[in-house]
Amino acid sequence: MIDAYANGFTQVLMRKESFSHMMRQMDTQMATDALKSALQLSMELATVQGRKRFGDARTAAADAFASAGNPILGTVLAATTFAEVMALESGGIVPGVGKGDIVPARLEPGEGVLNNRVMDGLRNVSRGGGSSGGEVHNHFSFSPQIHAVDSEGVDRMLTKHHQVFQKHIASHARRLNS
Repeated sequence: MIDAYANGFTQVLMRKESFSHMMRQMDTQMATDALKSALQLSMELATVQGRKRFGDARTAAADAFASAGNPILGTVLAATTFAEVMALESGGIVPGVGKGDIVPARLEPGEGVLNNRVMDGLRNVSRGGGSSGGEVHNHFSFSPQIHAVDSEGVDRMLTKHHQVFQKHIASHARRLNS
């Protein structure tokens, strides 16, 4: 959605389309996405795994409502928790605004959580950018292992493995010629 809004506002600012046209496109996209999600949910609930996930989301929402201590905040927290459990079981970005650990997480053994700094870096790299102006930096340590072989050792290797060397050289020559 962020990318869609950014693209839409760019088009408006460049006078390529009107603000109302942009908002109509956004409304259409949101309605299409909501309908698609509803259809996927109904198909998923037809499976045993889908019903289990729905039950887990319902339990998490009830726990969130009970822990809020206030019916208004509880309703919002329960709805958010339900949506997160249903939407993020197979991964994704936690929606919302704010700072600090404000979203309760129910994790399975072996799952991990990345902080915002790492996620921002991954998002930037996935968009084709890097940490500084479109450059991607890979850091590695070069630690070569040097094996010394004397002339007798080379003679023994060539005598023992001459067929392997011949195949390798022939294959390499074919690749260079093609």
